[in-house]
Amino acid sequence: MIRGIWTVLWVTLLLFINAHNGKTMQAVGQGDNANCPPVYTVEAGDTLRAIARRCGTTVSQLLFDNPLIGNAGQIYTGQILYLPAQASSPADAGPSAPVEEIPVTGAEQGVQAADNDTTNAAPAAEQPAGDRPQTYRVMPGDTLARIARQLETSLEVLMLANPVIINPNRIYVNQELVVPNQTELQALQEARERQQAAQQQQVVETMGVGNARWIDVDLANQKVRAYEGQEHVQTFTVSTGTWRTPTVTGQYNIWIKLKADDMTGPGYFLRDVPNVMYFYKGYGLHGTYWHSNYGTPMSHGCVNLSVEDSAWLFDFAEVGTLVNVH
Repeated sequence: MIRGIWTVLWVTLLLFINAHNGKTMQAVGQGDNANCPPVYTVEAGDTLRAIARRCGTTVSQLLFDNPLIGNAGQIYTGQILYLPAQASSPADAGPSAPVEEIPVTGAEQGVQAADNDTTNAAPAAEQPAGDRPQTYRVMPGDTLARIARQLETSLEVLMLANPVIINPNRIYVNQELVVPNQTELQALQEARERQQAAQQQQVVETMGVGNARWIDVDLANQKVRAYEGQEHVQTFTVSTGTWRTPTVTGQYNIWIKLKADDMTGPGYFLRDVPNVMYFYKGYGLHGTYWHSNYGTPMSHGCVNLSVEDSAWLFDFAEVGTLVNVH
């Protein structure tokens, strides 16, 4: 009886192997590089998690390599994504292939960097305090903007150093944040600028903007950028919607411009709001005279600029101008 059962099991195993023609089953998360070109166009049904698993990378790495993504759940069909360079198979990478990672801890990496670079490295005890890597653990009641002020840095710097944060309103207690020193910050900024320039060119080509003027609203970094085709013209620090009243994402066109407009909603009435440009229903870019806390999400969904910045943008854009919100 037992010998008969073993015989059945062996026959089943042999049939399974033959059905797969000797092919090796791929480990989960290893990715199929044949399906992952360096530049990937999002297809219907795609999610960042599914793309990351298929291509053997992580959602965090995709977000770092694609700074135009403002929300991990907000990618759209036809969007262009840049995938991290990878070997065609695990064997090609070799046993000692270097893996490039974003630093996520503090003092230990500072000591390691000093040990590796002995040419101009100062002793650890003599290293300036302001240039040492730091981390910060989120406490109850913290907001990212409050942490930035406490650490004498900016919301943009913290977002840049912590690409896993895709929404400045969403941090959690005990989350460890990287506070980069000046050397790390400069390297991060240069890398991000190169990536943004390459991606911006691809986005312009995909959207067919040509040489026309258009506006980019970057929710993650609380920035508005004005473009003429691929040429970057101006950047403004803004305040967009809070997590309770978020700003819509997607591509829109300015449908009306008003030099001043009254705005009302639950709990507020604002008279003569200046330089209003509505791009989707009641969502618009406009000047703000009731606060100056730019760089922090503050609005009921609109994009708040200073009165001076809104006047510049009002003159720059016209009805029909593309507004890309991400």
